[in-house]
Amino acid sequence: MVSTTSKVVAAVLVMGGLLATQLDLTK
Repeated sequence: MVSTTSKVVAAVLVMGGLLATQLDLTK
């Protein structure tokens, strides 16, 4: 069973990775 907290943490990590990639591309 996957808790809601785990889903939120996973979503934050994914979004953080996408934002980091976009910031690197804009440099």
